[in-house]
Amino acid sequence: MFLMRKSEIFIVLIWFGLMFYAPVFAEDVGGIEKTLTKAIQEEVAAQKEVEKWSVEKEAIINDLLDLKTRLDWNRFQNHKYKAYVYQKAEEVNDLKTQKEKLARMRMELEPYLSQVVSDLKDRIVSDAPFLDEERSRRIAFLEKSLLDPSLNLGERLRRVLEALRVEAGYGNSVGIEETKLVLNGEPTLVTMTRVGRVGIFYTTNDRKQAGKWDEVSQSWQPVSDDYLPDILRTTEIIQQKRAAELVDLPIGPTR
Repeated sequence: MFLMRKSEIFIVLIWFGLMFYAPVFAEDVGGIEKTLTKAIQEEVAAQKEVEKWSVEKEAIINDLLDLKTRLDWNRFQNHKYKAYVYQKAEEVNDLKTQKEKLARMRMELEPYLSQVVSDLKDRIVSDAPFLDEERSRRIAFLEKSLLDPSLNLGERLRRVLEALRVEAGYGNSVGIEETKLVLNGEPTLVTMTRVGRVGIFYTTNDRKQAGKWDEVSQSWQPVSDDYLPDILRTTEIIQQKRAAELVDLPIGPTR
């Protein structure tokens, strides 16, 4: 009985204690709930901030990577343009050097061309007398060209070189022309036959006389009648009146 009563008394005490402290516990639970709610809200907000920062951080990293790529590209372009500028500077220097050389060449070439034409004129005067009118016209044309201010130096050079080419070509060509020569003090119609620069011969229109240009005496000299048939055959071969054949021509100084 004593124990049961004791138990009952203990229970009653607990009940009274709970009744006494219940309001306090209720207040503590409410405060804890508020604290937990606030903590949870702060945690959620912090998580959102973290997520927001993660997005911003990724964007910043991407921006930094993009800036680095652009910086590397700009450095590459800068290096390339420096090389380009250096190359162009070298080209400009080369052009300046070439321009200076061309200026010197012009100063040297103009008097040189004039001298070449003068020498060519003297050469024609002292050369065998063939195509006199054509060659004289060519020299006059060159002299006029060298004095023409509308012609650039390149065109003057081209014309002089062309004249030299034509004159040189006479050594590898043949020709026939009808002209007059003074023979025995009388103007005589002749057929002049040129075989390159090896020899120039003439035959009278009556086909009875023949002669050649003598380089030593700078005059026309008659040749032996023995050469007349070969000179006539040479003329006919050049005129394509007969087939080519070996001929014996009086080449060399006249004795």
